Amino acid sequence: MASLALLAHDTAPERVAKGAKWLCNSWPGEGGWWWRFRHRLFAKPGTVRQDFSLRGWSWTPGTSSWVEPTSLALLLLQEGWEDDLEGMDEELTEVAASLGAFAELAWIYSSRSVIEGLISGPRGALRCAERIRAMATGRLPDEEVAWNAGYAELAGHFVRGDYRVLIAKTRELLRRPGIDTMPRASELSAVRPAAVLTLFLAVALSRLGEFADVERLLAQVRAVVAREETPLGLALLRALEGSLLLARRQPEAAARVSAEGLAHAEQGGFRRLSATMRRLLGPALTESGQSQQAVEVLSEALEIYGGTDWGSGNLLPHRARAYLGIGAIAEARQDAEAALAMTRQFENRPGEGEAHLSLALVHTASQPPDYAAAEREFAEAEACLRECEFRTELADALRAHGEMRLKTQGAAAARPLLEEARELYAYMDRQADVAAVDALLKGTRSGKRSARRKSGS
Repeated sequence: MASLALLAHDTAPERVAKGAKWLCNSWPGEGGWWWRFRHRLFAKPGTVRQDFSLRGWSWTPGTSSWVEPTSLALLLLQEGWEDDLEGMDEELTEVAASLGAFAELAWIYSSRSVIEGLISGPRGALRCAERIRAMATGRLPDEEVAWNAGYAELAGHFVRGDYRVLIAKTRELLRRPGIDTMPRASELSAVRPAAVLTLFLAVALSRLGEFADVERLLAQVRAVVAREETPLGLALLRALEGSLLLARRQPEAAARVSAEGLAHAEQGGFRRLSATMRRLLGPALTESGQSQQAVEVLSEALEIYGGTDWGSGNLLPHRARAYLGIGAIAEARQDAEAALAMTRQFENRPGEGEAHLSLALVHTASQPPDYAAAEREFAEAEACLRECEFRTELADALRAHGEMRLKTQGAAAARPLLEEARELYAYMDRQADVAAVDALLKGTRSGKRSARRKSGS
């Protein structure tokens, strides 16, 4: 996936070549003689036979090969893969027409939208929605076409940070009859569509600061997971819990829950999910004062992601802040600038806001501080975060901006920023942050009274 992302954007051809070489030298678990020998000895007879001499690619080195990673590898190893993908989609439509399998093909495109969104940004997800409408209109009921196209578009809204639109559409899609038992289209996704929709909804609500709604979702997820405690289910549950705790700025609890989720993801062999858990664990460690451990955890996640996809762009602003925590200003600046470039590439407005905020913090921590540059970056961060209503991050940006202005421009310039931050903290019931901002505002008011008494005397 990392190499496909680089190839799609004509970036770092030498890295694409290295990725292709690595793929050519990799070997799935069933490709070895010992696997075939063991299977011949212990396999039970069945109606379906698998030829283990055939070689494909696996999600994780040394494990079983699957159709999806094999398809992605073949796309990379062919030049002009995007044109080939279009041709393959046309062939798929012809096959679906011959079999009358348009419903199945629509669901395949819907599931693929998440992967394409992470590789190509919103345009990849929207391309899947367009394919569904072009292929299924007039062949499937209108409501079926609308549901599948809407599901495909969700990945684009998520990547771009259209949280209000995403929440409304997700709730509408979750009202589909039988959604809880709707199967996966393939091994392309490890979870059912209801779980994907719930994850999208919970993350969006958390970022808007709608914590009571997230708690209600979590109660439903806990009930489902309790019926069958699989490593995947437990890891996803911990991901939701950790995300909520982090949004509420309870870093110690978030770190503990995220570490549990990481253990479950690794137990189940879900490598990319383990990267997501590290992505949650890193900021929690930074806010707990364990910045060196945060750098290490986030670096591990970045290696798993590959450093070029949407997840990598979302991670880099947080590693920048972890670097700031250990005084590594140059490394923090490099991460923040790389994050800014990547989030813009993926049209990722919330990620761009986080990158601007990290860069502002870099400027304030530099020696000497560049407060003029920090002002510009704070303004850009706040514009991005307001646009997508990323309240949890916006409140912190306003507070940091206000604290800087107390040093550089005085109480009058800082007060509007701090008052807006306090209003957001109160809305989210983050009382410790409300109290901290109240102390800052009290200082600005007392400073103003002292100045008046001095001028009067």
